[in-house]
Amino acid sequence: MTRGGRRNSWLRMTDSMGLTEPGKKPEMPGPRLLLFQVVLWFAMTLVWIGMLTQTQGEDAQVLYGALVALSLVLTVANFVLLRRARKRTDNSGADGQADKPTR
Repeated sequence: MTRGGRRNSWLRMTDSMGLTEPGKKPEMPGPRLLLFQVVLWFAMTLVWIGMLTQTQGEDAQVLYGALVALSLVLTVANFVLLRRARKRTDNSGADGQADKPTR
């Protein structure tokens, strides 16, 4: 394939998830959502490092609880991002269908 014919990993991923029509570039998530996810990943990394240094005692239990809470929040954020992307594609597909005559 030529250089212009290659598709990047983001486009392949969104195509495989059914979020975009093949070949169309998807909209990127908003900067606030991306920043929120980066902060959560950074916090989770710090908690993991803390868990590696504290293997016993009550501190380890607190770190484990924090890790579970951060994981749940990140999962919800990713789920919201996925639903927004699907709604956007559903709405754009409905607009294209409105022009076609019904039988």
